[in-house]
Amino acid sequence: MNKREIGDDFEEQVAYDLGMQKTNMSGAKFDNGDLVNKETIVECKVKGKPGFQACGSEVKKVIAQAKKHSKEWLYIQQSTTDSYVVLDYNYFLELWTNSNNGSKS
Repeated sequence: MNKREIGDDFEEQVAYDLGMQKTNMSGAKFDNGDLVNKETIVECKVKGKPGFQACGSEVKKVIAQAKKHSKEWLYIQQSTTDSYVVLDYNYFLELWTNSNNGSKS
């Protein structure tokens, strides 16, 4: 399997897991991320090494796309050993609060 096929498979799995649609041509045509819904843009990347890999320019790109479309953003990276999610801290707090019914431990 080549890198593009591995990336496509990862995008399809994340789309299924999140209940989102894949963007045509990975969003290149309309400057969207790999996945999109009414509220969120998601960029998916597969890296060929173990652990989290530096991704500053990739995160900056998805942030710019999200701002352009007034949406939240997620950056999801799969390495050879794990998968990671990077997101805005305030959005994380919103998700955390909603999932914990507003309770803080």
